Amino acid sequence: MIVIFGIFHLKNLKWYLIVSLTVLFFVSNFSVFIVDKELKKDGTYQYYSIGGVVEGVDASLGTIIFGKITGNIEGFRTNYSIEKEYFRMRLPFYSALISFRNDAIDKLYYGSNKQITLIPAMFYGEKRYISAKDTENFTLAGLNHILAISGQHVGIILLVIFSLLYKLPFKLKMVISSVMILLFIPIAGFKIPVLRAAVFVLIITIAYTFDVKVRMNKLILWVASLFLIVEPDVLNSPSFALSFLAVYGISQVDRDYFSDHKFLSGVMVGIYATVFTTPYILANFGMINLLSFLNSILISPFAFLIILLGIFSLLSVKLVIPIGILAERVTYNFIDLLSKITEFGFILKYVPVWVGMLTIVILFILSTLHYRYILLFGFLILFYPGKVNKLVAFPDLSHSRGYFLLGDTSEVYFEGSSYEFRYRFLPEYVKNGGGRYLDFGYIDVGYDTKFLKIAHPDQFSNRVCLDRNGCEIVLVTSKKALKKINLLDNTTYVTYSKKILADKIITPPYYLYR
Repeated sequence: MIVIFGIFHLKNLKWYLIVSLTVLFFVSNFSVFIVDKELKKDGTYQYYSIGGVVEGVDASLGTIIFGKITGNIEGFRTNYSIEKEYFRMRLPFYSALISFRNDAIDKLYYGSNKQITLIPAMFYGEKRYISAKDTENFTLAGLNHILAISGQHVGIILLVIFSLLYKLPFKLKMVISSVMILLFIPIAGFKIPVLRAAVFVLIITIAYTFDVKVRMNKLILWVASLFLIVEPDVLNSPSFALSFLAVYGISQVDRDYFSDHKFLSGVMVGIYATVFTTPYILANFGMINLLSFLNSILISPFAFLIILLGIFSLLSVKLVIPIGILAERVTYNFIDLLSKITEFGFILKYVPVWVGMLTIVILFILSTLHYRYILLFGFLILFYPGKVNKLVAFPDLSHSRGYFLLGDTSEVYFEGSSYEFRYRFLPEYVKNGGGRYLDFGYIDVGYDTKFLKIAHPDQFSNRVCLDRNGCEIVLVTSKKALKKINLLDNTTYVTYSKKILADKIITPPYYLYR
């Protein structure tokens, strides 16, 4: 608001910017805003702030707690800890919006007999109801970004609003849209990408309203710098990095050249976004579908429909449920079809962080020199030679167990949750050079995973034995199984069971390089 007010006093705009940035810096670094809570199995509540989890706190929704705040980024979220609380305040208006949001999500999910899960995810930012199998199909198709509310969803909402207000003057539509996007922030659960997109929309609105000409790539860099000044730790956030790289890549498309070819323009938008994000994805996650840009275009009409139903659910959940069930069923079937057709484009590959960073730097240099088409050579990172480590590895897992063997033959054994398979076991496997195809193995994550293809699922090599001697390494699965095994001196025994405390038995992580 300070910045907007400063627009009317351009002579003093510099000071308004300095004051606003100072206020934002202290608010973001010395406070947490309680936006959601979740009941845990032990009967206590887990509290959520903007972009993270708040530990050791008890507060109502819509409460801002000021104090000495520390946080560490873990994956896509930040774990906040309040070392010392100074004071707190509650915002009733936001509290009411958050309660309305949570009530709408529950009515959609339980009112549809647990059949509606995409509307809560894509409009309200609540993904916990989507099954692991459906999530895997989105990942294989390269469409995971559809499930996470981001600037793309904000863009679709703007498209809907513009369609409804088509008779109004353009500037008035921009102002009304900006207000609607600000109201959407709490509805979407205060997701960081939505906040970034909202700031971007507000700046664009101000520029158009006051006829200020801006270059898109410079504006993107300015907005990114703004977030880095306010919260420097955001530099470690994958969500921030991917959003920034994708939008900057899109800004490199020559829209004038493709103005008469709308579909081709959409394809190029997807390709350039993929070029800029691929190095980061391969260096941090090790999995990507190179046809995701095409799948994103094909899924757009379905995403538009789902978000449109989300908007209507704000008015009447009962009217949305029957249409929503049908729309989601068709969407899930289409995603399943896309994952099967474009599965050949899905690869598991890690590159060193320095290779990913160097590729991104080169892409930025080329973009400043306006070598747009040479940017496509960024895909050469896919040919970076991977190294296969010859080893037997037992990764660190919390509630599951498993190992993988790489070398002349490759095999895998995993039994446990799909979450630990995807985010703990699989990344460790790919970092060591494991590919999609295995010689032997067994995977049990509640369904037949499509990430790894196993040639002989019921066979194993003689490198690792389960609950029996005869191999150089033995995986002991339970205390009961241990009683039937004689511990030998020339054998390594590994266990994931916390109940087993015995000599000669080690616990993961364990890596035996050959």
